[in-house]
Amino acid sequence: MIEDVIKEIKEAEARAQEIIKDANVKAKEMVIDAENKAQEQRKDAVLSSRKDIKATEAEATQKALEERNKVLQQGQDEADKLIKEKASVIDKTADDVLAILIEKY
Repeated sequence: MIEDVIKEIKEAEARAQEIIKDANVKAKEMVIDAENKAQEQRKDAVLSSRKDIKATEAEATQKALEERNKVLQQGQDEADKLIKEKASVIDKTADDVLAILIEKY
């Protein structure tokens, strides 16, 4: 009878040790899995950030090009306007010089 109780206690202790061993293995697996998931999330976050940065950079570049073209067009328009305004003055001055030369010679 006592031997049976001792045997049951030893068997219970062995089962408890096995349960603890399995729990430790599962805990380690859970930690490794969590670390892997965290690493994957960090990797995804970095990739997402890089994509966002590239998209923002492309958008900024496009806006800068549009602004550059706008400024260049304004400069060209002003130059064309100035040429038109001064063309009549130049033509009149040339006519005046020609008239003076014709009178003199």
